[in-house]
Amino acid sequence: MPCLPIVENNRITGFACMEDKYMDKKINSNQKGKRGEREFVALCKEYGFDEAKRSQQYAGGVDSADVVGLPYVHIEVKLWDRITVEDVRTFLKQAIKDSYNSNNIPIVAYKQKYGKWFIAMQLKDLADMYSFVVMYDNMKTHIDKDYEEYFSRETYYATIPADDWFMLYREFYSGMKMLEDKGNG
Repeated sequence: MPCLPIVENNRITGFACMEDKYMDKKINSNQKGKRGEREFVALCKEYGFDEAKRSQQYAGGVDSADVVGLPYVHIEVKLWDRITVEDVRTFLKQAIKDSYNSNNIPIVAYKQKYGKWFIAMQLKDLADMYSFVVMYDNMKTHIDKDYEEYFSRETYYATIPADDWFMLYREFYSGMKMLEDKGNG
């Protein structure tokens, strides 16, 4: 069974071993994932979020977002040849689960081959974010329901173009920073 090193930040962090017939597909999938993360980081920087960067994937847990540096959001990035509605729902459920204890809003940034970036997020989070921006309401990020009950129910989500999401996020982030600064001053 052939094995290849997994290299992160010029260090070998592990080995990927698999049957010959699956090796090329796995390598291409990992490369595509990293490429998608790099592209999305570049998009974040285009919108002025210079702190955005790929995270340390091997850390796992709450810090297992694909991209970090945008406060208040947990970002999963997907770059696929073809993405279905069910794929987006599955990606978002995983982001929700991964960010459960972080108080961050789970989002999925995704792009189909040769397409433009979109952001999928829970409809309630989009409404809360928009409400906060428009009315400066307090955002509700805590989940009061039992963990298992919460993850077994249907997830309603919205998908918006990344350009529009970044405009909303910029205003949301400014408002949150203003509240934090006011609380610390």
